[in-house]
Amino acid sequence: MKRNRPINPNHAGVLDNDLPGYVFIRKNRKKIVIRYRGVEYSSGFNNTTGGWRQANKWWRAKMEEIISIKENSKSAVIDIKTAFTIFIKFKQTYHKITDRTIALYRIAIIDIFNNNLATELTSQNITNAIKNYLTTTNNNLTTQNIKLRQLMCFLNWASEEDQKYIEKKDYIKKYIPAPVKKIKPPYTKEEYDMILEYFVSNNNIRMANLIKFLWGTGARIGETIGIRIKDINLNENYITIGNKVFKDEQEALLLTKSMTDLIKEMISDNNLECEHRLFGWEDRTAPSRALRKAEDTLSIKIRGREFHGIRRSFSKRLIKSKLDISTVQNAMRHRSITTTMSHYVEFNKDEVIADMNKHLEEKVT
Repeated sequence: MKRNRPINPNHAGVLDNDLPGYVFIRKNRKKIVIRYRGVEYSSGFNNTTGGWRQANKWWRAKMEEIISIKENSKSAVIDIKTAFTIFIKFKQTYHKITDRTIALYRIAIIDIFNNNLATELTSQNITNAIKNYLTTTNNNLTTQNIKLRQLMCFLNWASEEDQKYIEKKDYIKKYIPAPVKKIKPPYTKEEYDMILEYFVSNNNIRMANLIKFLWGTGARIGETIGIRIKDINLNENYITIGNKVFKDEQEALLLTKSMTDLIKEMISDNNLECEHRLFGWEDRTAPSRALRKAEDTLSIKIRGREFHGIRRSFSKRLIKSKLDISTVQNAMRHRSITTTMSHYVEFNKDEVIADMNKHLEEKVT
């Protein structure tokens, strides 16, 4: 880096003389700026000894990027807003993400980049933005992790071969602390009966039917709300639903006889036709609110448990019924057997320990 203007003598020996560009400190500011071929680049680093060292590293990386673009070895630099718009279009087209998911991505990007979306999408700008966000945000750790993971999804896409807007590397991992896994307990049979009776006694038959359905199928609330009559095959006892992650893939939600009877009754009582939703709600907001109110009234509320606790109850009942692990995996529609095994160990812990004592424990002589 050329020394084109006098600077504080304390920085002697810090500059790299093999880098092109005109280096200066903008008047009344402390940041190091480089002008190269008519374009000014702010390094973001202060006019200190350490700042010059970091500015040298940053400018060397930036020059490699400029040379790389000139040689057509990667795509041209793009600003964050433009890249993010293309990313959202991609997710809408191929992953069928909802408006709510789009909003969450947008909030994360705006917060982390401090609403400076006209900034170039470069490795250094990404790193600077993440550090600044983590040192200034009032978000709790959980919210920080969620936003960083949403950013990670965007950056992974931006570094793929088709885009190559940025270097492919892990920008996020070192900033995400190891999560503290808090497992919410499943609903007991007594709690299920209390909740069901609450809705029946309040003449909220739709919520009562939803609770019965979730208890008897182990379905997720999001996919349950989206079920339409045309998705249901009562002759073969299954419902076709989209995969939780890969929206274009289809899965079969298996039905017991009691569940097919419940569905037939709902269709008959409500005169439901092919395009109608089985439960009628457009999203989970209203049923979630109703469940929270019921739990508060019954004094059984555990924060964060909600509808997924019913799915965990279904998993526990399957495991306790002594079904083999692959059958449990199919019924729960777990993509990985590892997930099913974690449920097995959690819900069958006493039996596992008893078997270990019986078959593995050596006799003390």
